[in-house]
Amino acid sequence: MKQFTKGFYTVLILCANLAVFGYITGFLSVNFGALTNLIGL
Repeated sequence: MKQFTKGFYTVLILCANLAVFGYITGFLSVNFGALTNLIGL
């Protein structure tokens, strides 16, 4: 049972990291797109 709990928390942390990474990547790509649009104008 203890091993299962440890694995569960590991998966949870990995998912949280992926979510944060995806959010930051999306945020940066959106900002980069807006920046290139401003430079283009």
